[in-house]
Amino acid sequence: MLVALGASLGGRLARAGEPSIKECLASSEASLKLANDYKLRAERAQLLVCSAASCPAEIRKECLKRVDEVNVAIPSVVFEVKDPDGNDLTAVRITMDDEVLAEHLRGIALSVDPGEHLFRFSTEGQTTLEKRFLIRESQKDRHEVIHFPGQKKSAEYQTNEAPAAEMSPALTPKQAVGAKPSTAGFENGSSSTQSVTSSHGVSNLVMIGIQQDFLYHSSTTNACSPSSRYECFQGSGERVLVEDSNTVHTQNLSPGYTGATLRLLAGYDRFVLPQLSLGVRLGVVISGKAKQSPGDSAVFVPHLEARVAYWLVGKPLRTPFSPYVVLSGGAAETDASVQLRYQDPSHGCSDCRLNAWKRAGFEFVSAGLGLVAAVAGNTGPLLEARYVQYFGKSGSSIAGQLGYAVGF
Repeated sequence: MLVALGASLGGRLARAGEPSIKECLASSEASLKLANDYKLRAERAQLLVCSAASCPAEIRKECLKRVDEVNVAIPSVVFEVKDPDGNDLTAVRITMDDEVLAEHLRGIALSVDPGEHLFRFSTEGQTTLEKRFLIRESQKDRHEVIHFPGQKKSAEYQTNEAPAAEMSPALTPKQAVGAKPSTAGFENGSSSTQSVTSSHGVSNLVMIGIQQDFLYHSSTTNACSPSSRYECFQGSGERVLVEDSNTVHTQNLSPGYTGATLRLLAGYDRFVLPQLSLGVRLGVVISGKAKQSPGDSAVFVPHLEARVAYWLVGKPLRTPFSPYVVLSGGAAETDASVQLRYQDPSHGCSDCRLNAWKRAGFEFVSAGLGLVAAVAGNTGPLLEARYVQYFGKSGSSIAGQLGYAVGF
């Protein structure tokens, strides 16, 4: 009986040390914000909390997965510090942005966060040295040699800062349970649907750019006839109709793509899964609108688009290049003109020119590939190419997009 009682008490004590559901949810949510702020070590500490066995299975699975990813992403540095005579020093305090990394060197790598940081090196009898380093994500065991010059300090070396926290390269969920994250906004025992960022990436993207369309023209004979998809205009803007039956008039089109509508776009994308984003593009035509004759429908100037994108690396704007595939649909119109040559001997014209306009839209679906390049923090240029199929006035085009994206 005593043995059973002891086992029961032991199980209760073990469970008492595990995080509650509310703490699991709060830690998972906190880790996402820390990832966006590039505070990878603090993110790992939160992930270890929500990886505990007492956490809901879905949250625990996601946190365990991200713990492995963040362990790979956290960079580390090995510092070698020497005195003016070139001898190794071990009694050295190292701080990074006023956070104490070490009080004593042991020749091991110190985990740090990526980004630009100010490091200070202090030892007895020497003036404190300051060095600024840019630490890259996933950079492991970077070696830096620090040399103290011959100048002596006038005051004794003192340590007024708090002792350095040991930086274990790999902790267990059990070791991290003691950290109590904020639980504001959660109820005991309740479940919550959380927004998920791509692993160690941004959760939102905004962009602005331009899109150039290239409309496809199929092989067409007598393009300026009344039965044709094309409307032909003279340079003066007057529409010209040429009857099919008049064999001396030929207006033939060869197949191919030509430059079409140019539009200005602005967009927003939100990550709903680690590698999946939903977004919108809104825009307006700025050039390339078709010429119109009386009775024609107005050109549809707006661009309205909904899209879903799958990010192949799962880290937009956190790796040098972030490729993705995209599917989209919406409402837009694209127009293009081709210059035709025809003969009209009856009017003394052996080499006449007409501008033949083709309109396509306004419903469309598209599929394509894109790439975002990180050049400055969470910002960078964006390139995209899509195949677009229009309905209503049927047609197909290639859409090339150039823009600039900002993540947060």
